[in-house]
Amino acid sequence: MVTVGDAFIYLVIQQTSNFSARYFPLLFVGTALVYLLLAVPLGRLADRIGTQPIFLAGNALLMVMYLVVGFSSLGLVASLMCLGLLGAYYAATDGVIPAMVSQLVDTDIRPSGIAFVTVVIAAARMLSALLFATLYEALGKTSTMVTLAIAIAMGVGVLVSIQLLSPLNVITNG
Repeated sequence: MVTVGDAFIYLVIQQTSNFSARYFPLLFVGTALVYLLLAVPLGRLADRIGTQPIFLAGNALLMVMYLVVGFSSLGLVASLMCLGLLGAYYAATDGVIPAMVSQLVDTDIRPSGIAFVTVVIAAARMLSALLFATLYEALGKTSTMVTLAIAIAMGVGVLVSIQLLSPLNVITNG
């Protein structure tokens, strides 16, 4: 619910760093390149250590990206850092989410389960876009990005708490 659409992030980067609009499409390319470089290695890491740590780390990267966007004047280095963090976030979450769903859903309904979760994520991103636009207009760049970073931190904290308190975790690790 607090994942800002890429286009909004790219607009903030473009406005804050004052680079020419003709280079705007390169922001999408930069994020995609980082994703392409990291998706398979992060997927393999998730195979070894589990999907949840990779998913949580991806969301932590997104939180850091929001803070960089919020607190910097976004010169070239900060802009490239944001593209890298955003691409790494997608690499850590896009493949891992279907894998997590696959672990929870019976094989006979797995495709529809993954499709349902994908639709829920798309709807949440749409609502997040409205939330971002509203907050950005009301609070400005820094306060909006900090608010979203705090919301992600809270979400990650809740997920970690649930995992730590899970009866299965207590049985297997306790």
